[in-house]
Amino acid sequence: MNQNGGSVGDTRNILNGWLNGAYRPMKRQAGRENENPLETGEGKSLEEKLYDTIYDAKLSHIIIDDGTQTLGMRLVDGMPNEGLMWKDEEVDVVPEIEEALEQKPERTKGVELLVLTSEMGWPYTGFARGSNSDIFIRREELRVWNVVRNGIELWRTQRVMPRCLYFPRSYLAIGNPGIGKSQNLGSFILYKLLHYDAEELPIVAYFCGVAAYIFEKSGGGGVGRVREYSKEAAITFMKNISSNTRGYIIYDFVNKGEQPPADVAPKWGSILISSPNERNFDSWFQQRERCARIVVNCWEMSEMRAFFSRVGPKLFPQATPVELREKWNMYENRVEHVGPSLRYVFDEAKHATREDDIDNEINSIKSHKRRELYIGVVGNKGEWRESDASHKLVKIVRACGRNNSEIYICVPHSESIKKRILNVVFSGIAEEWALVSGMTRDASVTGHYFEKNAIKYLCSPRVLTCFVSLITKLPANERARRTRTRKSILQHVRDDLLNACRPNTVSGDINWAESKGAPVELYVPCIPNYPVADAFFIVDEKQAAQASGTIGKKTIVLLQFTVASSHDTATDEFIHLLQSLLPTAEGGGHQNEATVEQLKEITEMFHWEIIYVQHFESTAMRSEQKCEITQGKAKHRSHQFVEGFWKNNVQQYHVQYEDNIVTKMLAVAAVGRR
Repeated sequence: MNQNGGSVGDTRNILNGWLNGAYRPMKRQAGRENENPLETGEGKSLEEKLYDTIYDAKLSHIIIDDGTQTLGMRLVDGMPNEGLMWKDEEVDVVPEIEEALEQKPERTKGVELLVLTSEMGWPYTGFARGSNSDIFIRREELRVWNVVRNGIELWRTQRVMPRCLYFPRSYLAIGNPGIGKSQNLGSFILYKLLHYDAEELPIVAYFCGVAAYIFEKSGGGGVGRVREYSKEAAITFMKNISSNTRGYIIYDFVNKGEQPPADVAPKWGSILISSPNERNFDSWFQQRERCARIVVNCWEMSEMRAFFSRVGPKLFPQATPVELREKWNMYENRVEHVGPSLRYVFDEAKHATREDDIDNEINSIKSHKRRELYIGVVGNKGEWRESDASHKLVKIVRACGRNNSEIYICVPHSESIKKRILNVVFSGIAEEWALVSGMTRDASVTGHYFEKNAIKYLCSPRVLTCFVSLITKLPANERARRTRTRKSILQHVRDDLLNACRPNTVSGDINWAESKGAPVELYVPCIPNYPVADAFFIVDEKQAAQASGTIGKKTIVLLQFTVASSHDTATDEFIHLLQSLLPTAEGGGHQNEATVEQLKEITEMFHWEIIYVQHFESTAMRSEQKCEITQGKAKHRSHQFVEGFWKNNVQQYHVQYEDNIVTKMLAVAAVGRR
């Protein structure tokens, strides 16, 4: 601008001046930058031809055709007709967590992939000769473009509003390593941006690997061109022109921990493509104005089959249809072992390395710290931890967060990997229980470890279902026969309601007004020495109440985990528990002992059960456990009341963790989602 005396003049002339003065000519195809334009076709330079090869990329699509095709997929030229093309509700999906975790059946008809073919390649390979000329667009890539396009349209609208301080939206697109973000997502966004109104977005900058490409669009019949820069030169170029023209930036850096400067071209739109490793984007994301996250899911099996239907004949040109099917079966099997990643399924060398990496990572779970990490993953609560190499076992899945924002949850790459994780996790627990039992005579140490872990894994719905099936009624005395005729109310609750149960942390007295009112709620105290119970259920389910004869009240089911052969309690402990359950306004939280009237109030709120859960090496309980009057309190009415209430109104049950219970729990847990 200084060179032009401060006058804006014609924007295109200024841009041409900067481009001609600053660019580093592309040298990806040796010697071609100096070819005679007449020999390179229609009088165009290499920079113009490379622009055209992206802009004019050939579009085709792959549809499901199980009737006639070798792999059940067929390539068709052109854009799909309206009846076959994806509907908005298929593409623009941000599901709730439970829905996101559901296994979806493979599609049986319609379009699986769009394919764009550029004769001279794509920037992600530096337009290298002989590189793959195809990029593949799934619903995921189209969804990202829809979000980006909507942001540009909003930016475009805001610019014409009086006194509106418009700033373009920036986006962070994150997905697992190896799913083709550079090849497919970055290239597709570039293609769509080049087709966007040239007057609105005359410049597109694409940072890819170690290089940067500046695409200057054609307008009014002009000629578009692309020129290559070093990243530093491109950033300088954009700083110089961004205040007087509009553009869009695609960042796709390859070095871990490398982030683009957030202050470059603040008035331009931008998208950063990254793995979920925060070191690649945290500073840029925080500083960039109104930055939003877009989560890109991994490939589905039907999409990978469509991909192979296109690349398979190129990889194996001599293969017969039968041999191609055999090859696909091999690749399909690899997905179960390494996850749905193009890089680690179809690249032979990288596949072998990834299998070794997965074996090493599975073995590392044996340490307590790493086992805790993967317990969270199996429970769909784990975090993405690049430094812990969890990405070798884990993929991210898009879900809906607060205020309709996009979040992701981490889940195992496949059922095979999930089962391997579970096997190590549960085997480690069993080994530690056995180790503690064999190396210490202090029952409190074993009891603490047993209580902590047994409750933790009881929160898994599949394990809870297994646990409930093992409940038996304790006889009144040792001479009486153990019976199953009187069942716990938990055994009358439908499995789907048990599976929906989630733990609530109890940090003190319970405020019943904040109860979620679910049919089954599990409460886990996080305060030491909580009286009588280590956890408890509140059951409020009509069908279960009818079946158990407890209509009209909720049922409280106390859980006591123990390694001892008996576990009697005392009246002061039971009073302490009852007092903690009193509604806060009625006496909960008080230091003074509750009155008989208050104790009657809380006991009459519920039907009462207790389940004693014993360590697999413990001597099994043979009869109901006692609640004895605390020494020196024999004449206290409150103690007399709770002693009688315990004896006459608390139904007692038992679960024994036998030698093979961990294996049983593993078998049940490994089948389902959690």
